[in-house]
Amino acid sequence: MRILGIDPGYATFGLGLLKDGVAVRALTVATDASLPFEERFGCIVDELERFLDANPVDGVAMEIQRGAQTGTQRVGGTSANATRVIEVVGAVRLICRRRGLPLLESQPATGRAMMGIDLSATDAQVIRAVRAQLKWSGDIKGHAADALVQANVLHRRAFGRVSMLPTVTRPKPPAPPKRRARKKAEVVS
Repeated sequence: MRILGIDPGYATFGLGLLKDGVAVRALTVATDASLPFEERFGCIVDELERFLDANPVDGVAMEIQRGAQTGTQRVGGTSANATRVIEVVGAVRLICRRRGLPLLESQPATGRAMMGIDLSATDAQVIRAVRAQLKWSGDIKGHAADALVQANVLHRRAFGRVSMLPTVTRPKPPAPPKRRARKKAEVVS
């Protein structure tokens, strides 16, 4: 099974291809910051189409940042940037639909948890895990490594290996306070 993982963005766009659970291709597309967004967007869409033409896949897994989905402002990003990322996400969804490819969207925490990577891990730590667990030996940048992590999510789900997720125990919420029974009013005559 061949699965394409995507780490969407318009400044950098990560692509990672797994074949039977082993990383076989990793690519980071960087767009020129001096270009208007429309041209950067076109470069990303064209590169994704070329990649899929050259590398047929059975499914696609894409990282989704919920903050970007709602357009909220985050450290390192503005609402305008988040909106542009959402447009790139929309293009990926459309390309997958037109090609009849199943698309799984998941948050970074899901993929990292499946691989035993801390959510606050550095790019170097993610790359080290990708090299060890997905058998990648070539050069790789952070966005492509994140894309391979996402491809691994779909690979594990497709083969029923999600049981490998670490068990997270959360404390039970406190019981709601007991309601006192109301005393019925007595009618005194």
